[in-house]
Amino acid sequence: MASTSNHRAGRQRTDPSFQSVENILEYLWDQVAKPVLDEIWETTDSDTKEKARADQRPPPALNQRERIWWCCVGEFSFMPIHAAGIYKGERCTSVSDYFISSYTPTIKALLRARERPLPTGCKVLTVAQPDSGASMIKLPSVKDELEKILEIVPHDNLISLGNLEKPDPDGKDATVENVVSKLPDANILHIACHGVQDKKDPLESGFILADGKRLTVEEILKLNLLNAHTAILNACHTASNDPAIPDESINLASALLYAGFSNILGTKWPMADEDGPLIAKEVYTDLFRSQDESSLFRSDIIHRRIPQNPENRDSICHSRAEGTETDLSAEHTETIRTCGMSTDQMATEAESSASGSLHLLRLPEIVDRISRKLRAQGAPASRWATFIHIGV
Repeated sequence: MASTSNHRAGRQRTDPSFQSVENILEYLWDQVAKPVLDEIWETTDSDTKEKARADQRPPPALNQRERIWWCCVGEFSFMPIHAAGIYKGERCTSVSDYFISSYTPTIKALLRARERPLPTGCKVLTVAQPDSGASMIKLPSVKDELEKILEIVPHDNLISLGNLEKPDPDGKDATVENVVSKLPDANILHIACHGVQDKKDPLESGFILADGKRLTVEEILKLNLLNAHTAILNACHTASNDPAIPDESINLASALLYAGFSNILGTKWPMADEDGPLIAKEVYTDLFRSQDESSLFRSDIIHRRIPQNPENRDSICHSRAEGTETDLSAEHTETIRTCGMSTDQMATEAESSASGSLHLLRLPEIVDRISRKLRAQGAPASRWATFIHIGV
């Protein structure tokens, strides 16, 4: 689906399979997203229904948008509802004008992710594999992505698969065994390689590492990673379900969520190879910002996390397919809605420095910002809409 010649799927495509993503996004806005947002505003606003409608409501400032979680099953699990909108003509409007979107495979998975304590460290494990063998296209931007990470992330925050003094740009140390042995120590996992979706056996979907071997969904699901927090999955199909069993969320992103990661950047379809360095720059510049920038940001985020109406801090939408029902208790719904930070948590965040506190990482906003930057550069929707956030 990426518009460029190089992407990070397990094999090269001869022609894109998505020719009219913009039309799909417009349809999703009119038929799915807009009615959902209208319903949210109708039940939470004191204004009249007419004033609450999305086509009449002015969007908030970007830094005043609230969060929304999409829990999609069935055929909806393949739809980029986070990107639903009209991007041409006078009617330009979209979900991202009003909300910062995230996904969760199930409500229970989101609740469990929220319960995990925030790690005190900020150790980054980088897995880069630019050349997975003769049967797959090379990924030249993976080396640029690795260089960008090494340029921004302090030496003491890196976990090495080999010799840290001489980073391995060719991915020879990125074996499945090496990666699995280092994962328990990692707070952040950054993977840049080919990803493959195995339609015959979803548990065999995986990241293609050294010698063409896969780190599979099945192997990831065996892990219990107590120090895990954030995963940046710069590979294709990392958050894509199996079309044969759309109600089962069996993919690389959900596997890592269940294994212990609570904050994940994934892809719904192939990503362009050249977008990897941009993602690395946005993520790690945000995480390892300077002391002065951190102070300014903390002031802004503390202001934004104390909304005018404390009963309406976060919103959640659960999209359902035909024949699927989920009963959310009031307790669980309130847990999701009132996830604002306590005074003590804000104080802890305010004490963080440029050493890379995970308190400062705003991954959902980063994913949104990456999509906006690519759109501003004229990239087609098939390129920027693939990136999504999963988790808290």
